[in-house]
Amino acid sequence: MEALLELPEEQLRDLRLLDERFPDVRIELGMARAEVAARASIRAYADQLVAIDATLREAREFPEVFVGSDQAGLPDAVEFAERAAIADIAMRLALSEQTIRSQAHEAAVLMERAPKLWWAFRDGEVSIPNARAVAELIATLPAETCPAFEDAVLEAAGRLAPARFRARARAVRERLHTEALAERHRRSAEDRRVHFEPDLDGMAWLYLYLPADSARRAMAHLDHVAKSLATAPDESRTLSQLRADAAADALAGVLG
Repeated sequence: MEALLELPEEQLRDLRLLDERFPDVRIELGMARAEVAARASIRAYADQLVAIDATLREAREFPEVFVGSDQAGLPDAVEFAERAAIADIAMRLALSEQTIRSQAHEAAVLMERAPKLWWAFRDGEVSIPNARAVAELIATLPAETCPAFEDAVLEAAGRLAPARFRARARAVRERLHTEALAERHRRSAEDRRVHFEPDLDGMAWLYLYLPADSARRAMAHLDHVAKSLATAPDESRTLSQLRADAAADALAGVLG
C-alpha cells in the first residue's frame, strides 16, 4: 500500500479508473461494456446482411446448385434458385422469407448507393435502425443524388438517435429529390391500403396507409367526436379510448 502511495498522482488516477471497488468505476465500466456489446451486435448484423447478399448472388449465378444441371438453362431457373436459397436461409435463421428478402435488399442498396455509410455500419459506428432508414430513403432517390444524400447524413447517422436521425434524413431527401412532389405523391397514393394485424388478448391493430391530407382530416374528425363524447356526465373513457371506439364504430358502419 505504501508503495502505491508513492506513485505519481497521475498513475494513481489511472489505477483508480480500473478499481471496481468504487461505484462510479463500476458504472463507467458497465456503460463501456454495453457500448462494446452494441457495436459487436451491429457488426454481427452487418455480417449477416453480407452473407445473405452473397448467397443470393451465388444462387442467381449458379442456379444448377438448386435446380440441377439439366434444368439450369430454363427461363425460370434463376428465380427458382433464388427462392430456394431464401427459403433455406429463412429456415436456418428462424426468420420469415420476407425478412430475408428485406435484409438482402438493405444490403444491396447500402453497398451500391451509400458505400461510405455501409462501411461505417460494418464497423459498428452506425446503428441498425439508422442504416435501415438510409436504405429505405436512398432507394427512393434518383441515382445522381445519392452521393449528396450520403454525404449529408453520414455524420448524423453515427450520432443521432433513430427518431431524430430519420427526421433529419427525410428532410435531406426532400431537399435533394429532383422529381416534383406532386408526381411523387400521385405515385405513392396508388399504394394506399388497409392492413389488419392480430395481437394478444383478443386485440388487433388496423393500419391505414393514406394520403397525408386524408389522414389529417380523419384524425381531426376523430378528435372532434371524442371530445364531444367526453362531455357526457357519465363518460369514463379516455380520449384515446374514445377515438378508438369512434373509429371502430365508423368503419364498422355502426354510425350509419
